[in-house]
Amino acid sequence: MQDETNARYNSGNPLGDAFRYINDATYALLPTEVAHKLGDLEKGLWSAVRGFAEKELGWIDERVEGGDRLRNEWKSACRKEDSPPATGPDSTQAV
Repeated sequence: MQDETNARYNSGNPLGDAFRYINDATYALLPTEVAHKLGDLEKGLWSAVRGFAEKELGWIDERVEGGDRLRNEWKSACRKEDSPPATGPDSTQAV
């Protein structure tokens, strides 16, 4: 039984095991009801952060697409300006 409980803190990653133990101990110091309510609050906060991050990812995609459209507009405008002048009866040329 002792090996089962210690296996949680002996994963082979000493730093991760230390953080896991400290986090478990933090909740163990609190009364059961308070620990569960704090856990629910923490999950809610992280859920809100995740929701914001997902929205931000969508906004980034939209901005990148808008940048692509604007870049294409600029390129086509530059091509029109760089194109040689038309020759023919309607064109005026300086002599």
